[in-house]
Amino acid sequence: MMLPGFTYLIINNYLPLPGLQLAFKRLNYSVGIWKSDWVGLKNFRFLFKSIDSRIIIRNTILYNIVFIVLGTSFAVFVAILLSEVSSGWQKRYQYLNAIMLHVGDSEEMTKKMLEEMGREVIIPRRAE
Repeated sequence: MMLPGFTYLIINNYLPLPGLQLAFKRLNYSVGIWKSDWVGLKNFRFLFKSIDSRIIIRNTILYNIVFIVLGTSFAVFVAILLSEVSSGWQKRYQYLNAIMLHVGDSEEMTKKMLEEMGREVIIPRRAE
């Protein structure tokens, strides 16, 4: 039961950690990542002494603020729209589609849900 969550944790949180050392090395492609010279904070000094460092930092912060505000606003907007749906089966169908857009292909899930609700299933096939 814990295996999928544990696998996700390892793949997304721990496998990328060795790549963090790239920020502290002068990468030499002929010898690879592990044998490249260690330069410490020299790469960061170079970055922050550059003319564009303020622009880079400003853009990073502003983009994150915009994404947070727009993402939250859109989520609240969709939640309000879904709460206004009066029919029970429509509400379940819309919630499922909203969730499955982020999870993956919702065609099979939608088909099963409509069949369980006793609705006619009309899903066009993709041209292959």
